[in-house]
Amino acid sequence: MKLSLCMIVKNEEDCLARCLQSVASLVDEMIVVDTGSTDRTIEIAEENGATVFTDEWRDDFSRARNVSLEKATGDWILVMDADEEFCLEDIPAARELLDDETVKVYLVQIISRSASDSDLSTGTVHRNPRLFRNDPRYRFEGIIHEEIDLADDESLAIAQTPIRIFHYGFDDATVEKQTERKDRNQSLLDKALAQDSDDATLSFHMGEKSLNEGDWQEALTRFKSARTHFAPDGYLQPFVAQNIISCLIEMGQLEPALMEVIDAHKLYPNYSEFFYFEGEIFTKIGQHGRALKSFKRCVARRDLPAVRSHETRLHDDAMFGVGICSLMLGFDQQAIEAFTDCLQVDPSDTVALGYLGQLLLKTGAPLNAKAKLEKLVDSTDPAVAAVLQKLF
Repeated sequence: MKLSLCMIVKNEEDCLARCLQSVASLVDEMIVVDTGSTDRTIEIAEENGATVFTDEWRDDFSRARNVSLEKATGDWILVMDADEEFCLEDIPAARELLDDETVKVYLVQIISRSASDSDLSTGTVHRNPRLFRNDPRYRFEGIIHEEIDLADDESLAIAQTPIRIFHYGFDDATVEKQTERKDRNQSLLDKALAQDSDDATLSFHMGEKSLNEGDWQEALTRFKSARTHFAPDGYLQPFVAQNIISCLIEMGQLEPALMEVIDAHKLYPNYSEFFYFEGEIFTKIGQHGRALKSFKRCVARRDLPAVRSHETRLHDDAMFGVGICSLMLGFDQQAIEAFTDCLQVDPSDTVALGYLGQLLLKTGAPLNAKAKLEKLVDSTDPAVAAVLQKLF
């Protein structure tokens, strides 16, 4: 099966080479549509084997995306941005996905992280349909926060995949470039809202904007509007459910949040994040026994997908919840095991360290407790050293 990389770019000389080189051994062709670069972007694209087309920028991301799709000759299409990098470890698995005749669209993990971070497990993650068959029915919609429109295919088969694409947008962009992007995006959002205030995808992204700004009520209103207008089985519905629950929790509306979680369990039984939310809600209302069960269920589903955790450490956060609830219920040994697991994952977790230290001091001699802790953490870390000094 032939795979085409499709991209749109403008003034991306600082990061484009990294992106193209990350997929050089995966794709069969690279289609790059340049929308008006004034730097070395076109030259860099051609140096790395891409076929470059130029197209006038018309304040419409979908239009530019669709130009790139129309140029593709492959059986499958992979969509990426210049400030992204395909995980090299996942290339063999990605190739195997193309041979599955039952799937038409794959949801790929997009992980926003720092280029200086060597730990591939860190970052904010969401899933997006970036890998799909080259079908003229699959085209982007929306002048901003564009999404691939899959509604016309009644036989659509979507599958999740552990394939990872790393996004370094905030790393690559200077403060000036970030400001430019923000102003451009706000202008396009205003334009899109003026054209269609009921657009589901637009409502979703406006909700995310409000969520990031801490305007929970506005975000909740946007997400509820998006849920109403999205198809019931649309791939973004689990994301909408998660965001609605997040808003309700932040607003202290715990009973409605719990009702949303119960509905989410029925609709999306394979998503582990809703068990974490359930545990968080029960913890806040003081039902630690029920919270403990929920956190344990989340941990047990470590190999199942999360909709979109604000940290890819979702299941490790659930383990921390197990520790807290066990502590509240007097299950000291279970709490010790949970906080130990937290430190084995993240030796710099000073909160887990504090709890574990207090528990070990309670149940054993100080010297033994200190020796156990020092095996789990880096005592040269100033923050860790401060906690150890306070404990002992």
